[in-house]
Amino acid sequence: MSARWGDGFWGQIGSTNIHNPTAINQPGLSDSAYPAARWREHGVFVNDVLALSPEWDLHLGGRHARIDRRFFNADGSTYGAYQKSRFTPSVAAVFKPIRSLSVYATYAEGLEQGGTAPLGTTNANAVMAPLVSKQFEAGLKGEVGQMSWEASLFRIAKAAEYTRSNADSSSTFVQDGRQVHQGLELSSSGKLSRELTMFGSAMWLDAKLADTADPTVSGKRPAGVAAHRLAMTTEYAPHGLAGWTFVANWSRTGKRAVTAANSVFAPDYDVFGLGIRHEGRLGGYEVTVRVSIDNLFDKSYWGTVYDDYLVPGAPRTAWASMSLSF
Repeated sequence: MSARWGDGFWGQIGSTNIHNPTAINQPGLSDSAYPAARWREHGVFVNDVLALSPEWDLHLGGRHARIDRRFFNADGSTYGAYQKSRFTPSVAAVFKPIRSLSVYATYAEGLEQGGTAPLGTTNANAVMAPLVSKQFEAGLKGEVGQMSWEASLFRIAKAAEYTRSNADSSSTFVQDGRQVHQGLELSSSGKLSRELTMFGSAMWLDAKLADTADPTVSGKRPAGVAAHRLAMTTEYAPHGLAGWTFVANWSRTGKRAVTAANSVFAPDYDVFGLGIRHEGRLGGYEVTVRVSIDNLFDKSYWGTVYDDYLVPGAPRTAWASMSLSF
């Protein structure tokens, strides 16, 4: 993967009025600007499945990844550049006591980019080192009729990143201690009847910052991490209306900490949506038309929460699309 971001700016650039608009000049790069950023990720995956017996399978694999990341100042010079390469293994054991049930346990590691210090901190735009996460998971997968289900317990640990308050009322973005996520996830999907299909998931998450040098954040919930997430989608395809499917969905996100010290929380929220899908043929081609309304009741909520930042969620949005298969 290769990605490039252009220059960004965060700050006041002027004022105007929709009834008497005035032109606002293009802002120049300054200490309040996000720098241009560029990064590349390269990876090679290897996976194999060993059938140890009719009931036991062993999955072995790994990924060799390299991250190349750099930032550019206004004068074109670079800073915060780094390259990081690592092999991250994965292993899973699967036991099938009966055809419709699987019991599994997995271990996997992952390499991801470190964060960037936000504006307003003493080290604004500083680039943190890459993170290595370690994940353990154990669970069950099964089938009942035309429904499939899964239940799993998991634990994910990696280096923690947060904005630390200083004695002089300033703040510094640091990579310190560990961020540990432990939780339970349930999911189910399939046909409840010939006309009705359901997809549902639920996750309960106990997330904490641990072993941090700052005692005011140790044991607190990481910013932006919800304690639970629930989602359900139902599709109704009436037998008397061939090609037509009516869709309803709902999701719920629990409250999330805005600060590492958990002094402010964004409240939980529910979002609903409705849609219609039609599949047919046009000119000899398979055509799918979708019309949907997201956030049906125009709920006001904080869509993104991250370490002292709040971004509003999208308002009621209607959209349509058409896809053609050939």
